[in-house]
Formats: sequence, structure tokens, C-alpha cells
Amino acid sequence: MTTVVRGPAVLATGILALTLLATSPVSADPGDLPSKSLTTRANAALSTPAEIALMKNQAAIDQVANRIKADEKQSKASTFAGLSGVVVDAKANTLHLYWHGPLSASASREVAAARNTGMAVTIHPAPFTLSQLKAERDHIADVYMSDKALSMYGFEVVSVGPKPDGSGLEVGVSTSSSTTLGPQPLPQISSTVAVQVTRMAKPQAAWRILDTQPYWGGTYMERWSVNNGQPVAAQAACTMGFSVTAGGSRAGMLTANHCGRGSWFMVGSGTPTLR
Repeated sequence: MTTVVRGPAVLATGILALTLLATSPVSADPGDLPSKSLTTRANAALSTPAEIALMKNQAAIDQVANRIKADEKQSKASTFAGLSGVVVDAKANTLHLYWHGPLSASASREVAAARNTGMAVTIHPAPFTLSQLKAERDHIADVYMSDKALSMYGFEVVSVGPKPDGSGLEVGVSTSSSTTLGPQPLPQISSTVAVQVTRMAKPQAAWRILDTQPYWGGTYMERWSVNNGQPVAAQAACTMGFSVTAGGSRAGMLTANHCGRGSWFMVGSGTPTLR
């Protein structure tokens, strides 16, 4: 599901190596994994067979979900029936499919084929189609996500996107700095679909060279030599991929395999900052 966020965003592009990181964006040394398949390189980077199996489950479920979404896009489904959302549960080897109205023939075939492989597919009824939610998302963004919204309404929408279960939209709002974020009532947003409003801090201005947490994929970073914990000299530059976790607690960022190992820093502020 695509969420509209007020403020700059960076999209990562290109082919990334499947490298799981511990705490900082450090990829596997290319010299350690010569001419091996992506699967072999990914397996070498993971720490346990359970994590490898989990990734295989997710890849298989993702492929089914992607085919269903592609079929829906090509069929130009009406607002009367169609895909509402998908949720992947790799641990349970399950695809949760949210659908408004009767299931299409192509989706039924994909579901049957997936179940024949041992994958569990659960179909949930949903009150709205994804196309309905996207249209209303764009409408709310046009009305409330502007420079005039704060003065007109006392708040501005900083994030709006469909819920994965197709039940409505999630809307994040930010109030003016002179208004407390305490027990004041949440604003009412006029909408043709169900809306869940939550308070959110307005995103900080950021760009590829000077990002802020949580970091965007595509952020520029540099590898520096380090002496006693302090950066000494820049050695290489690379790009962050997307975030990953292992074992439910170890977090990191994916990078391209060619980035190499080392200590990676954000440098947009002029002073290298270890990430």
C-alpha cells in the first residue's frame, strides 16, 4: 500500500545484495562470496537455518501476492469488487487476502495453486477496494496536505494511506507548535471511507545527503577509517537499501554487495555521524 507523506522522500533503485546487517549498514565482503548465486550469498549472510527458511517462505508468499496484484491492475477492477489489501505472515506460511465483493477468477486460480503447495491463504471480506481507498487518499491529501491547512483547520495531515485490511485509511495529523499534543480531541476529517486519525510529529526536512531517523532507502552514506572510535578519512561512498531485522531484535539496513565492510557514516551535516 502506498502512503502519501508530506515532506521529501527518497526512493532506492537498483539491484541490492541480500545482506542481513547487525547494527550498522555493512554488507558482506565481495571477496568472501565469489561468483555465487543470490540465494547462496543470502544464506551465507544469515545466521540461522530458521531465518533462511523464513525468508524463503516470505519470498514464495510475496510472489503469489504480487501476481494477484498484477492481475488486478491489468483487469482494471471496478469499485464494486476487487483487491483490498494483502498481509504476509511468513512465520505461519500464510497469505491474508482482503477482498471486496466476489473473488475474481484469476485470484481464485492463484489461491488454489498456492494452497496446493502447502501455503495457507485466508480470504477476508473488506468494505472497500484498494482503488477506492487510493482515490480517497488522494482527495484527503489534496485538501488537508497543504501550506494553508494548518491555518484553516488548526492541523495538517502529514501522512495518509490505506489500511492493509481494506477497512479504511490511516491518517496522521500534526498540530501547530502553539497547540499542545495532550488530551485535546483529534480533528474530524470528512471522508467517504472510514478514517483512523492519529497524532504524528511533522517529518523533519531531509534529503539524500542529510537524512533523519528513521532513514529512507537511498540515503547517501560514506565509509570512513576509524581511530579510537573517531572518523579519520573517507574511503568510499554507497547507498542505503531498505531496513531489515533478524531474530526479531537485530536491526540494520540493506546495502549493495559492492559497498563492502566498514564503519558507515552520515555526512550531510559536515561532521560524519556514525549510523
